[in-house]
Formats: sequence, structure tokens, C-alpha cells
Amino acid sequence: MVNRPRPWTTLVACLAVAWTGITARAEVERVNTEPGSGITIEIEGWAGIGTPASGRDTGLVPLEVTITNASPAAHVWTIGPDERFGRHNRPLPTATLAVPAGGTGRTTLFIAVDLIGSQMLAVQGHAVVGGASLVNLSENPMPGSDPEEIAAFRVARGQSKRVLAARAGRPADVTYVPLDMARAPTDWRGWSAFRKVLLTADEWAAMSAGGRKAALEWVSLGGHLVVFAAQRDEPRADLPAGLHGGGKWFAGEVKLVSWDGTVITEETMSAVGVGPNGMSASLATYHGQSDGIPMHGRGYGMVHDSGWAPGFGALADMFGPRTLPVAAILAFLAVFGIVAGPLNVMVFAGPGRRARMFWTTPAISLAATIFLLALMFLRDGVGGAGARRVLAMLDPARNSMAVVQEQFSRTGVLFGSSFPIREPAWMHPLMDVGGDEPLVEIDGATRSGGWFRSRSDQAYVVEAVRPSRARIEFVPRPDAAGLPAVVSSVEVPLRRVFVIDAEGLFWQGLDVGTGEKKPLQPADAADYDTWFDGLVADAGPLRKQALVAVRGLRGHAFAESDRPAKVAVQTLPAIRWIDDRAVFVCPTASGDAP
Repeated sequence: MVNRPRPWTTLVACLAVAWTGITARAEVERVNTEPGSGITIEIEGWAGIGTPASGRDTGLVPLEVTITNASPAAHVWTIGPDERFGRHNRPLPTATLAVPAGGTGRTTLFIAVDLIGSQMLAVQGHAVVGGASLVNLSENPMPGSDPEEIAAFRVARGQSKRVLAARAGRPADVTYVPLDMARAPTDWRGWSAFRKVLLTADEWAAMSAGGRKAALEWVSLGGHLVVFAAQRDEPRADLPAGLHGGGKWFAGEVKLVSWDGTVITEETMSAVGVGPNGMSASLATYHGQSDGIPMHGRGYGMVHDSGWAPGFGALADMFGPRTLPVAAILAFLAVFGIVAGPLNVMVFAGPGRRARMFWTTPAISLAATIFLLALMFLRDGVGGAGARRVLAMLDPARNSMAVVQEQFSRTGVLFGSSFPIREPAWMHPLMDVGGDEPLVEIDGATRSGGWFRSRSDQAYVVEAVRPSRARIEFVPRPDAAGLPAVVSSVEVPLRRVFVIDAEGLFWQGLDVGTGEKKPLQPADAADYDTWFDGLVADAGPLRKQALVAVRGLRGHAFAESDRPAKVAVQTLPAIRWIDDRAVFVCPTASGDAP
């Protein structure tokens, strides 16, 4: 049995680690292990360990845990966030790492972060001092009352060490998280806690191919990458062809900024939307995710009544508020009281038959329980029903698909609430899940705990980037009299397709099946705008940001499907999606540019 630390020792350790976290930034933290044990445990954080949470948005930060076992026997360790100081509605990833004798084991945990409260990582297992060790992941020093100070605290961005060095001697800027681009994660989720990242062209060129791929996947979901390029730099060889001069990349943007290769001045920083002392020149660059994802509140009222997501509230409106059958409950209690009380005493176990109460009372209670369960099954049913909206951005040049998904569901009676993680994804609650069960992710393979509960409402935003060969190809008209066509390799039928060609002309097609070549008919901007306005009105904050970013792009196809089950990120299988729609955005021209 693992001995957990005593409460007072834990508190002292937390205070000590918190102080060191405020005064210094550690990229690698070593866990205290027993001397002579041969066990070494290191935790590496690309976005820092024990750093202030300013500069990071709601999202995920990667922590790589490395355990070296030089002992003569194999051992097992467990790693996961410690929730005794409050989980704040955040998913809790946990991992079990078995390391053979003389071997080394590694695992990466993607920790959900936000601006509320600190978070601790618990490492438990053989040779860990005290049986368990707590490592501080982040501190959240609250800003003062000055509006600019509060705004700067909430800017979600990071800057590379090269950029930081080039700004030496400039006013201190605590709103950026310093990043070592040599350790840049090769999984897009590792970038998801930032809205903007600044680096130099030589750092971009030196990054691994996996790191650059992950960065562009993060950009496609709404990230902003700023590359400082001196005249002697040649970032064009490493950026996609369509971004040689910078530009939009689906929901995000890559921006190239010229500098002299020595000093990044405040004037240069102003070109990326940052004013003196690191203050943002535009409030619009503040948290694109956490501004639309509340961390408090519960139930239908949170989605329906608050003004944070009027578009997403439309999904909840399909189900209406969850009502409590007060009259039926009072009637049941009254009948149960009469049957279990006077009727039981006077009839079932009347005078001279009192001994019957030893079996009539349990029998009445059992019958009432069965009756209640039957009513729950009849009223709420088994499983659940939901509404789901998917935005899929197809990148044929890299054979990938970026997905932004919003969903609302209402459950009846569930026989199980765990479900497999079928692909790497960020899944975040849009309302308080309630209850005492945390949201647990086990070894990156299973989501368990309170993600879905019986007879409750739940709303989530999900983001994923997956390999995909799906695309929508535009076949230009053969001559002035002919009509262009469209060919879809998307694995679901498309109910409507709009194409804006390179010349800005609008075309429309209906009922395009997979592998089918469908002629297009001329359309106009008004038809497209009416259709697209409906999509935006139906969207929550994150999906709306992405839709607005891709709206009206030339050389693109925009399509809609009402049968998107094959492209949606899968969650609890027991949910029946009674209103399910997807929108696809795909470049139609050859080359890299979206």
C-alpha cells in the first residue's frame, strides 16, 4: 500500500513549491526519491513547471515524465493531478508507467489548465520519498485592479527564448510564457493552451518536422503563429507554399514580421498587436477559448440563460429545461405513506397478525422501488439523446482533417458512463458537470468518472486533428457554355455544396454522394451569405470563431451534411444524436494554401 503524505507535510510542501514556482521557472523538475534506490524521476514541461498561468488559455499543456529504473527489479508508478485542492471542472489525466529493471520509461500527460486555482501533480510508487510526491504545475497570482494589468494577465501567448533574448533590455513582459522551441511538442494538443506564439525563422527551420506539423495543426484550429524573419533568413523553404508570405491558415493565421536579426524593438512588437510593456494593442487577442468557456454554473440554465454562448444555447433549446415532476412525486409519497402506514397496520398486518409486518413492510418497500425504477425507465428511457454540430476543415495537401465539435446531450438511465478515447482530442465541459466524480482520462485510452451521468445534462466542446484523405475537388467548366462539377471523397453524403472559385464566382450543388461527380449550378453571394449566416447563428464561441475566419475564402468549397456520424469525434456510445449536422471547408485549388 502506498503511504500518502500527512496533511500538514503536504501543506508545507505545497507552500514551498509555490514560492519557488513564483520566484523561478523550472523546465525540468526532479521528484525526490530515496537515496541509493537507483530510481530517477524527471518531469519536463515545455510550457514550464510552477509558472504563473498568465499567458495560457484554457487548453492543454504537455508534461513528459521520464523514469529511470537502475534497481534490480521492475516497478510501477502512477502519475496524475492531485485534486484535493479543487479540480475546477478540469479533466484529470492519469497514467500508469511500468519500468523494467535497468530500463527507462516515458509517458506524456496533457494537463488541462485554466486561470482559476493552482494544480498539483502527484507521483506515487517505489522509492518516491513519503510514498507520494507533489509537483506544482502552475501558480495563479491574481492581477491588481488596473484594467490594463488585468488585460495583460489574460493574454494567451508564448514567445521563444530567441525572441525573449532579442527583446533583452526591453520592459519586463510577464504576459508571455518563455518557450524552448527545440523541445516543441509534436502533438497539436501541446500547443492548445496558447492563442499566439512568437518565434524566429531560424527556430522554425530548426524545429523537427513533427513540431512544425503540430504547429500548423494548432494554427488550423485557431492559433496565431508569428515568425520574425530577418532578410538573411529563408523561412519560405520550411513554410507551406501558400504561406510563403504569411496569411490565413483555416481558422488561424501565420504572420511573417521583418526584423534586423539582432533586436526586436517595441515598434516591431506593435506590428504583431502588442504595445508598450507587453500590453496588447487589441482586446480582441485575449482568450479566444476561456472567454467562451465558463468555469462555473451548472445545469440547463448555464447554457440557456447566460449570454456567453447564445448560438450554442440553441442546442439546449431543442430539449427545453429539465423539469421535476413535483405533482407525481407528491402523489407517490402520499400513496406510499398510506400503503406502508395505515393500510399495512390495519389490513395487511392487522390485529392478531402483527408478525406479518416483518415481511409486508419490506415487500411494500421493494414494490415501491420497482415501481419508481419502472417510472424512471418509462419517463427518461435508457441511454440519452443529443444535438451535435461539427466543423471539419480538410487539408488535402497534408491529408488531415481539423475538427471543432460542440454537443449537448440529456441522459436517461445509463448502465455505464465510461467510453474509449478513439483518437487524441481535447474535450472540455461547457457547463459544470456537477456531482462528486471527477473527469478522469486513464492512460490516454479511456474517459471515466463524471463525463456522463444518469438523468443529467452535459455539454462539451471537442477539438481533434486526424489523418484523412477526404477532399472536395472542383472540376472547372470545360468551356464557356459548360458547367463546372464537384467530386467529393468525404465519407458522408453532402446535402449542399457551395464553391467560390478563384475568380470569386459562386456555384452550388445539392445531394453530392461520396465518389460522385455532380454538376454545379450558378449561385450568387446572397445565397451563400444566407446559408452561412445560419451556420454562424447556430454556432457556439469556438466554432463561430473558426467559421468567421474561413468565411468567403476564394478557391474553397463549403459543404453541409446531416449525417456526419463518421466524421464526428466519438464520445459516449449510448447517446442517440437526434439532431446531427456537419460543415466541411476544403481548398479546391492544388497546392498547400487553404
